[in-house]
Amino acid sequence: MSSTHKGGQLYQEWPLEHLEQVENCPICGSQQRHLLHDSVRDLVFYCAPGKWTLYSCDVCRSAYLDPRPTRESIALAYSNYYTHGGSWREAASSLSYMRRIKRALTNGYFNERFGTLYRPATRLGWLLGHIAFWKRMELDALGRHLPKDGNGFSLLDVGCGNGQFLEFALAAGWRASGLDFDANAVAFCVDKGLDVQLGGIELFGDESEKFDWITLSHVIEHVHDPISLLIACRRLLRPNGCLWISTPNIDSQGHSRFGADWRGLEPPRHLVIFSHRGLQNALHEIGFDNVHNAPYQPTYRYIALKSRGIAERRDPCAHEHSNRFDLSSLLFDIWGWCFPLDREFITLIARKSPS
Repeated sequence: MSSTHKGGQLYQEWPLEHLEQVENCPICGSQQRHLLHDSVRDLVFYCAPGKWTLYSCDVCRSAYLDPRPTRESIALAYSNYYTHGGSWREAASSLSYMRRIKRALTNGYFNERFGTLYRPATRLGWLLGHIAFWKRMELDALGRHLPKDGNGFSLLDVGCGNGQFLEFALAAGWRASGLDFDANAVAFCVDKGLDVQLGGIELFGDESEKFDWITLSHVIEHVHDPISLLIACRRLLRPNGCLWISTPNIDSQGHSRFGADWRGLEPPRHLVIFSHRGLQNALHEIGFDNVHNAPYQPTYRYIALKSRGIAERRDPCAHEHSNRFDLSSLLFDIWGWCFPLDREFITLIARKSPS
């Protein structure tokens, strides 16, 4: 897809009456900043009109849009978004012989690591998962690093989309529920029997200590007030409960290499893009006492493929996979493994200590 095929919205402007100014950094409140990118457009889903300016905070190094869409108008940026429909796995009966073997190995690892009861499965997958450590890191990230003993514990997935992770958490024994602003996504989840509500974390009002685990997978960059969201998550966690959060890293290798074409920018849906220091400091200031990096997931190659598509004005969603060996991407992934501050995504686990 080129911008001429699906880019009509690119050359329209966001309605001025539906823009708001952002005078202070939404993360740390500082007014000290410098221009990071100017006139960036939606080159991912080609559905959001307007061109956007991104600033970098001089204090916490996080980035944010100014101006940005208002809460009332932001839905205009999601007309072609992908939060609903689909299944995270094909039915085993539809797989070829070799893919059934791969599925059995993967299921064997999931069953031992997370306590699922997937079939077909072989325990050989657990052994191979420890030998093929790169694959193990990928599978652990799919399960969002949940502890194995989930029976009787409650989980909330904020921004659950089509419910794929909720299905996984339920299979691992958790009492799982979700929230999402996409009515189509919520309807899709409810049709599958999942406990999902339409809306955000404000649906829980003044409730507290309700969940043992809360996940925010690529959600916080989309919200207008990310600090209020984090405060609400901490309030809703029980003592010793954990918040698992993953979000693009403005200090990543990919952003340094691709600049305004980096896949993690995604204006104007991404209103805020954290730095590692900015997110970690925010969690500590909110009251999380134990904040640490989750085990690494290699993501550079995946993001680089999409970023190259953006740079060449091709559809980045059509270039997610490539079997071609890419030495430079492998080296970047190894670098990210060694240096967490440079990874494509910031993935943290923050524990709420007992009062």
